[in-house]
Amino acid sequence: MIDIRRIGAGESVAVDENVAIAIPPGFGVGSDADVSVSGCLTNFGKSFALEAQGKCDIDAVCSLCLTPMRLSVVFQIDEKFVEENPDADDIIFSDKMIDLVPAIERGLYVNLPMKPQCNADCAGLCPNCGHNLNEDSCNCGGVINEQFRQLLQLFENKEV
Repeated sequence: MIDIRRIGAGESVAVDENVAIAIPPGFGVGSDADVSVSGCLTNFGKSFALEAQGKCDIDAVCSLCLTPMRLSVVFQIDEKFVEENPDADDIIFSDKMIDLVPAIERGLYVNLPMKPQCNADCAGLCPNCGHNLNEDSCNCGGVINEQFRQLLQLFENKEV
């Protein structure tokens, strides 16, 4: 929470905060991320604007091989705070205090990868036996759906 009564029209104040933000269920291993935010909050008369950069490290799980990993996220925050008549993207404030958490959450959530990967070349898990293919190849031989065995025979002696 920032007290905005001390910020005159056209003035800016430095913002240097550490905030705990809840990580969405199913994404991270931990429940909160400690987000470091630095930037400035500017008074434009009837509105305020926050321009800042956020940084945090999140304990996550690779979406392909399920290996625990540490994900570093750096993101920009450009948010507008208004007291009345908000547009669709504006954040409302009242009582001469601005809560930065909604702006930080929005910036972080938008920049989280939909499917975090431990590395770009992650081979994932074998769909048959579940072995981690990053460690070595599996010897399960795969399972062939019997309904398609005749179709597979069409390609056995032909080069593709």
